[in-house]
Amino acid sequence: MKDDEKEFNDHEAQCSRCGKCCRVKMLWFDGSVKLAGYCEFYDEKKKECMCYDQRFMVCNHCLTVFDAMKQGGLPPTCEYVKHFPGYRSEIPDSEWEKK
Repeated sequence: MKDDEKEFNDHEAQCSRCGKCCRVKMLWFDGSVKLAGYCEFYDEKKKECMCYDQRFMVCNHCLTVFDAMKQGGLPPTCEYVKHFPGYRSEIPDSEWEKK
């Protein structure tokens, strides 16, 4: 296995497949962010993206992990961010638990 493949696999292995990053984020007039269901490409039963390999070409609102982190669009329980001191989600914890 090449080093870049190993790095990618290690990165992917961090994901717990909770699907919270696949929640559609809506910016409200008051500046708050609310969650509005799941992305049309997220399969809730399988807990996976149906277009994962092409997600950035197919889905215009899909973000890289790093862009989602910069925007505060991941829950604080996300494996990608919970070890980053000072990470703050722009979405209230209570909002993440709604379906």
